Amino acid sequence: MNGGSEGNRADLYNALQPYAASRTFAFATKSAIHKLEAGDSRLMLDAGHAPAPDHALEAHAGCLSFEFESGRERIITGCGSHPDIDPVWRSATRRTDGHSTLVLAGANASEFIPYRPYGVEVPMGPTGVSARRMEEQEEVLLDAQHAGWKDSYGLIYRRRVFMDQDGHRLTGEDSLFRPVSAGLSEQTDPIAFDVRFHLHPDVKIEPDEDKLQLVLPSGQVWLFKTTHEPKAIERTVYLARGNVENSWQLVLSADADPNGDGKSGSNLIKWALVKAD
Repeated sequence: MNGGSEGNRADLYNALQPYAASRTFAFATKSAIHKLEAGDSRLMLDAGHAPAPDHALEAHAGCLSFEFESGRERIITGCGSHPDIDPVWRSATRRTDGHSTLVLAGANASEFIPYRPYGVEVPMGPTGVSARRMEEQEEVLLDAQHAGWKDSYGLIYRRRVFMDQDGHRLTGEDSLFRPVSAGLSEQTDPIAFDVRFHLHPDVKIEPDEDKLQLVLPSGQVWLFKTTHEPKAIERTVYLARGNVENSWQLVLSADADPNGDGKSGSNLIKWALVKAD
């Protein structure tokens, strides 16, 4: 996630085995990663800004991106990274559009700036990152937002994800809104944005009327549902296994109202991942 690679399963097992009886984390305080877990389903969402420059040499602009898996099978991912991959590829996938999140006007959520001591670019921000976690009867709602595009486009990005108690349904809302304190914007031209869902290379896509079937190697099927149009299936890449692998991404596109409140219209996109019977 955010530049990580898949790693060796045996090494991971041996490292974690001594802590098998320990309580699993729901929020990682240092990285600001939230985890939702129910049944065999797990989601991790990045709700943190970029680290200090000395620790950001390979950091990604992936704020509010998430990854989702069922059992040991990954479904929604990012482009990932790996030390054996050409630095040009690793640099390209650090951008916000290399993650499963919203991208406004093709711009990064974090600004990349030159860091002279090492001669590389590091991300800064975004500002205004916050996340609330609400749990009730084993159901969990995450409500997060950041202001990475507030200065440039006057809009704040909000992502809400909800997982039911058996882990068979993940519901999401992605929205853009102009804060009331900012007043009305003189800019009235719509601003294009995309919500991207990068799929792991092992996932196969099969169109099924108004939904998409995501077929995992085990034969398990998840349905991606949305009433939003347009939606597209586009090429992407996956680097986390040490090769540049071709994969697919689901893309939901819209044009945001610069003065929208994020509660309806084109500034709000709803979607769901549902495990098939």
